[in-house]
Amino acid sequence: MTHNFCFQNWNTFLKNFAENDFCMDENFTVPTTEPTPVANSLSSPNNAPERTRNYSVALWLTVWPTMDFTRFHYNHSRLLATLRGEDLGLKGHLVSEEVNVTFELPFDWNLTNCHSARKCDSVRLRTCVYFQATAQVFPGYRAPETCIPLNESSQGPYSHMTSRKDNTFFRHLWCSQHPKIEVQYEWDPTLNIMLSIGDRSVINLHLMHTSYFLFVMVITIMCYAIIKGKPKNKTIQVVNGGSVL
Repeated sequence: MTHNFCFQNWNTFLKNFAENDFCMDENFTVPTTEPTPVANSLSSPNNAPERTRNYSVALWLTVWPTMDFTRFHYNHSRLLATLRGEDLGLKGHLVSEEVNVTFELPFDWNLTNCHSARKCDSVRLRTCVYFQATAQVFPGYRAPETCIPLNESSQGPYSHMTSRKDNTFFRHLWCSQHPKIEVQYEWDPTLNIMLSIGDRSVINLHLMHTSYFLFVMVITIMCYAIIKGKPKNKTIQVVNGGSVL
């Protein structure tokens, strides 16, 4: 199965992802064996399907916690959600593909300042967001730089989220009773380049050699023209009797 070449690049993929809002379940789970966050590599983990791909991207998140949420004293937590391809702007047979998303939250929510039971100060932080899905879901070139996880062991409480893509006026009314998360994405022009750094180096080297060859050719032609000089004009005179002088 081919990658998502014809639909979008990583800029478009992440921009569409940022249009989704997330509503968090306030119940945290602390299992003895916790699922490991997806690794940021193209190789599949041992317990994942062969065509599964994992990526991690550093993104800005804005979290609106509630007072109930601030009773948790965890300084590191994770939020899990599952999106569909249509939520990420995918087309055709990819609209029903599932994409597992994990937010890493390195913040002590107990420190949040709340003014009422449902109104607390928002928290903006830059952290790792992990994606896991089949290879065909992701663009096949120029992936973002790997996000280094803050907690290598991946141990800690986690909770689940629901998502919604809504650009209407009622967007701010959704998830008013639970912690809400919005994603901000800044366009990265380097992700629009389809060629890798190695490919571009080879092309630049080829262009340099071609330019040098053309320069030498032009200089050679100019030198030849200077040495040979202008062609001499021959004068032909016709006199009486048809003889040529």
